[in-house]
Amino acid sequence: MKILDVIRPGKSWLAFLGIVAFFIAPEIAALVWPEEIRSYFHRLSLKANDPLLAKAYAQLESLADFSWINFLLGMGFALWFLYEKFPPKGRES
Repeated sequence: MKILDVIRPGKSWLAFLGIVAFFIAPEIAALVWPEEIRSYFHRLSLKANDPLLAKAYAQLESLADFSWINFLLGMGFALWFLYEKFPPKGRES
């Protein structure tokens, strides 16, 4: 398990905010406002002048659902980031 300690990110507020901003916050927004997000991307896909851009907005519209995998991955990263190893009682590290 030493490899996990080696690849663990350094503790800083910026790292924690990155985990929250890129994994947890988008999934909470998708859980709270799913229809608004879908309708916003649908309107953008209808107004797009470029067919490739319209396709991209249509794809974003289909991806606007809540993802348990992404949310749990973000929670796992946050717990891994916050987890501090404590040695068992009576044993010094």
